[in-house]
Amino acid sequence: MLAFLHKTLPRQTFLRIFKTFANEFQAHLWEWMITAHRFSAPGGLLFARDMYAFWEVCSSVVSAPEQYMKRLHDAVVLLSLPSSVNAVPSEGEITLASVTKRLRDTDENDIPKITELKDWLADNLSVKTLSLAEVLYMFVPVLT
Repeated sequence: MLAFLHKTLPRQTFLRIFKTFANEFQAHLWEWMITAHRFSAPGGLLFARDMYAFWEVCSSVVSAPEQYMKRLHDAVVLLSLPSSVNAVPSEGEITLASVTKRLRDTDENDIPKITELKDWLADNLSVKTLSLAEVLYMFVPVLT
């Protein structure tokens, strides 16, 4: 369908339609998948694999389609972090446990610490769109 619209419509019209689709798709997945379920580590990896495959298909008609779904992309990055359950992470490796520990150790009223954590997420994982509350909501019940 996207390929047909891409070939048939003027570029600007197609991009406007794709942006609308991307926003609606992201909102739907955010509400009905990301916030409605708690992913296990393997489940997060499967979801990430599916999303990367979806973006690969979309990349034939739009360059960097994940950039139209930034919140979803950030969630996929976080959900695909390696689990440290039954494994010893290598030095400096960012794991699900290291992110959840940083989140749990951050007081929601400590603005400098929150800013530092947001910068760390942006620098190390390229997670720039999600608020810390959204990231925390995704991971609090997960025990790694």
